[in-house]
Order: sequence, then C-alpha cells, then structure tokens
Amino acid sequence: MREGNATDWLYKFNWNDQEMVHFTKSSSYSLYLTAELSGNYQCIGRRNGLTDFTKQSNNLTLSISDEGIYQCRGRRGNPVFFTNLSKVYHSQKTLSNRAFVTLQQNWTQIFSGEMITIKCEIQGGENTEWQYEWRTTSSKTPPTHSEYNISRASFSYNGQYWCKGRRDLFFSTAWSDAFTLKVSNKPRPTITAERRTIPAGGNATLSCSVGSYNEWKYFWFRRASVFTEIQVIRNEEPDQMITVTQGGIYYCKGGRGNPVFFTEDSDPITIEKRVSSKAVVSLEPSWPLIFSGEKITVRCRISLGRRTEWEYEWSKPDSSTVLTNNASINLNASVISSGSYRCMGKNKQELYSVTEWSDVITLTVSGNRPKASISADSRVLPEGDAVTLTCSVTPSTPGWSYYWYRGRRLLVQRRTRQPSLLHRLQ
Repeated sequence: MREGNATDWLYKFNWNDQEMVHFTKSSSYSLYLTAELSGNYQCIGRRNGLTDFTKQSNNLTLSISDEGIYQCRGRRGNPVFFTNLSKVYHSQKTLSNRAFVTLQQNWTQIFSGEMITIKCEIQGGENTEWQYEWRTTSSKTPPTHSEYNISRASFSYNGQYWCKGRRDLFFSTAWSDAFTLKVSNKPRPTITAERRTIPAGGNATLSCSVGSYNEWKYFWFRRASVFTEIQVIRNEEPDQMITVTQGGIYYCKGGRGNPVFFTEDSDPITIEKRVSSKAVVSLEPSWPLIFSGEKITVRCRISLGRRTEWEYEWSKPDSSTVLTNNASINLNASVISSGSYRCMGKNKQELYSVTEWSDVITLTVSGNRPKASISADSRVLPEGDAVTLTCSVTPSTPGWSYYWYRGRRLLVQRRTRQPSLLHRLQ
C-alpha cells in the first residue's frame, strides 16, 4: 500500500471472491499451484487499528494447467552421472467442444468418380482459430485443414474417418465419432415404359430410376434408328417420368452435384408408334386352294402416303419374322408353304413408326396333283353330227383354263376359259 509504512497495514487474500487468508501482517502469500486453483485473485489492505479504512487491489487471473511438454532423466553417484533425456511427453487438455465429421453433399451413397467434401465441424468453436487433425483407416493421407476435398472418389477412399480440433499445442477437442465412407460402383439407372407400343394419336410414359435416391436429375435421349444420331430430348429433368409421342430407341441417365456427375447410360428401350393406316395382305392369284409347284405371290399393301418409303416385316408360317424392302413374297408353292401370313410396314425414315399388323391370310397348298376328266354328251354319233365335250378338274377349284386335244393333235390353238367344247365329227 502506498499510504504510510508497510507495517501500518494488514493484508488478506481472496480467491474467486472467497477468503483464502484472513488479515495478517504479511503482504505476500505462497501456494502450490494446481489446475484446480485457476481463477481470479485479489488482495485487500486495512490500516492497522482502522477497521473501516480498506483498499482493494486489481484482479489477477491465473490459468493453471497440467498441460505441457515433459521430459525426465536419472542421476546417481558422485560425481553425478546422468542418463539421457527421456522421450518428450505431451500433456494435453481435452476441451468440452465436440468435433463432428460430416459429408457436405449429404448423400446417402457415394459413387466412384464423384467429387465430394468431408468436413470437420466443431461445436461451439466458431470464434476459435482451430488447427485440424485427421485420422483414417483408408489408404489415403488426410489434410490438416477443416475440409477434405476428394476430386474423384475411388475405392481407395473407403474407410472410417475421425477428426479433432486443436486450439494450441496443449488444448484440443476429443476425437470425433467415426464417419464411414463407402464408395460404390457407378450406378446404371433402370428405364421402364408403361407400354412399348404407342397407339395412333396416343403417347407413352417412360420412367428412369437410380435406386431409391431422390437427389438425382434425369437426362433423356432418343434415336430414330440404330443408324441415326442421338437426340437430347430432356436435360436436368427433376421428374423421373416423361411422356413421349414418337417411336424410337430411348435411354436415360442420372446426374447430380456440381460439376455434374453422371451415371452409366441405362439399357435402351424400344418404343414403337402405330400410324393410322393398317397393312393389308393378299394372295395373287387369290385361289382358295393352291397345288404344289404353282407360282403364288403374297403381297402387302399400305395406303398411307405415296411419299413414305416402307420396309416390310413379314410373319410366316414357320413363326419366323423377316424384315425386307420387298412388298411381296414370291413362292414356288409346296406343302410347307401352307399356313398363315401377315405383314406390317415400318417407315424407313422412322423405323419405329409402324403400321398395325395386317389381318392374317391363310395359304393352303395341296401336295396331290389335280386330275382332269373328259366327258361327252353322247358316245355314238353319225358322221357330221356335233358332240359336246366337257373337261373337269378334281378337286374342283376356280381359275382353270382348258386345252383340247384329239390324239396328240391340238384341236384349239388357244386355251379356253370354258370347260365345254362343241366339236363336229368329220
């Protein structure tokens, strides 16, 4: 105290506003410091004999910890022999702040090739300049800052990750709970269609799905045929479903993140669109029964627009289908040609724009050769009279022409459509 002599004063010491030492003549107090004695210290002076005359010192704050760098060594003998210093032991204090490892993207699953960020966040430490420590069971070496940026995820990043924050050399948080990173193969979305054939004037709904994850946007593509270029029909579509009115080959893929990470392409799905015209199939000639060895043509007709170039798909009796540029099939009839025929047309410019299948037409081929029979209205006639000859074919079918012979000589130089001939005997 500045007033009077030191012997004129009595002193007491307070710790955290509690009395440690009552008034004594000693102006100093020694104590053995432990971490528990951290806090605010103050001394109060009182003039000896004057109880109402006191003065208070300023507050002194002591922060006491056991943290530090410790080493030891041994000694013995005279003269003294010393061992080498021990290894350094760091005594640290664990702070109450909690560390957390989080994935910035908040995705349920990570795929090979994605860009991700793993973060170390410290609860209640927003105003502290932290140093960060990481450890991991993966084969990668983590950084020393709060964010672990992985530009291209791969299986080598699989493992558990922990982090903690360090305020200085001796004060740090506890290690966070483990965060498990599992990198999976790049996914392939599934594409489905409510229908594979669009009716004339109608549409079809397609759906694209990448598992059960809702953070994807969808990209849609179409080809008019396997020989044409890919068309992008939708970009970054948030909805999994689209409605289409054209035939073609469709596929999709998913994308997420920035920059966008893409899945594999889906398998293609083929959608056909029916045009308003229906194909018509016919036989030429249109006889109900054909005999083995006859020539027959099965023809497909489409009435929709002369400018449209068609390919024709045929369904044949042996259950095969044939795609050809020919609108007709020429047959040298045999028994195995018998059966049902039908056809449909495919637009050459839009191969998946097709007609309805025609109705079925049935071709019947007999393996038995038909027989001709001749008859006369009279077997005995005088010379110069006329006789009517009749030629019939069994089985009886339409379409026959007739040739007439006497012996091996042709009676009529041209064939006739009539099965009867009036012949005068000479």
